[in-house]
Amino acid sequence: MRCNKHYFSLLAVAAFALPAAANDANLKVYSGPFIIKHVNEGIKGTAEYTYKDAPDGTRIFQGPFKFKADPEAVEDILVYFFRKDREERDQIIKSGLSLTIEGNFDNDYQVGEWKWSGPWPIYYLDPFYKNQIIKFTFSSDGKMEGPASFIGEDGDSYTFTITDNKPIGTFNLTTAIENYTLKGTWRNGHPIGTWTKSPWSEDAYERTRYIRFSDSGVFIESYSIDDMTGDKLYGDDYDYRYSHDFNPSIFKRLDFFLMRRTLKDFKRHEGYDEDW
Repeated sequence: MRCNKHYFSLLAVAAFALPAAANDANLKVYSGPFIIKHVNEGIKGTAEYTYKDAPDGTRIFQGPFKFKADPEAVEDILVYFFRKDREERDQIIKSGLSLTIEGNFDNDYQVGEWKWSGPWPIYYLDPFYKNQIIKFTFSSDGKMEGPASFIGEDGDSYTFTITDNKPIGTFNLTTAIENYTLKGTWRNGHPIGTWTKSPWSEDAYERTRYIRFSDSGVFIESYSIDDMTGDKLYGDDYDYRYSHDFNPSIFKRLDFFLMRRTLKDFKRHEGYDEDW
């Protein structure tokens, strides 16, 4: 059975790699074990990709890349990152949960749109999203450049743009945090406009809070509305600090989504050593 499984897997990757291989006689096909690094000790799974041999005997990834985590790796993630007990973990796995990556390489650089599906364990992101989808766009020279998005569940989502590996474009978010739903927009590294922080239910003691910022990110005011009079009720600066300091996890760990020469160039540009 193991040989047959490998055979059919090889047929599958050969099918999707055929257009690329047809244009380059030097391209080869790999289908087998693979480890996604940068997460704890790595996530084991299987990958299918096309590549060409480098003069020094290494590989230059060229063309489509697909990865799927092993069930055992998914189970470990549910335990160590999301703290799921055995019963809940078994139910989630039986439902067909998977972790996948899809994208393309050009001369060992990630290019075009890349997609990470499933609850990938991203540091600083505690909520568990079974159907989580993260997308980044890469330029022809492997830099993060263009639209990016995060889609969780229950309305949680981020949409933003990146320039030269920096998330400095407009960033719109809707996310549930600590019994509240926070909505707002970032631009060029700071919050702008009016942010809202709403309780999850009408029975919650807190009212919806409004936090206003100028177009240059200067805090203006934080308030709620009195249901009896319609007047503004001003509070302390907690809402201001919460909104101003908010930074989504995918901003903090961009390196998690980088591979091959894309990652090497990023580390070199940011001044990290090779062991980072």
